[in-house]
Amino acid sequence: MELKLQARALRIQEIDARRELIRVRFGSEPPVQPETIVALIRAERGRLKYRPEDTLEYRADATTQEALLAAARKLLQSLTAGVTVFR
Repeated sequence: MELKLQARALRIQEIDARRELIRVRFGSEPPVQPETIVALIRAERGRLKYRPEDTLEYRADATTQEALLAAARKLLQSLTAGVTVFR
């Protein structure tokens, strides 16, 4: 449930996690600063990529579903840290 709430706050339309790959597809006008995404891509050194259609792909070192879920939570928390609050 926590993951759904984070996804909704970030205007994420879809999260797909299969094997070690997590795909996050944003909806229109996500509140995440572009600088945040660029900084995350640099910090993850090739594990995080921005794809067409407003999609991030993250290659996690996850061998279980629980580890993959934890990696997805961490990714969303990192994205949340760079959110702009609109008033």
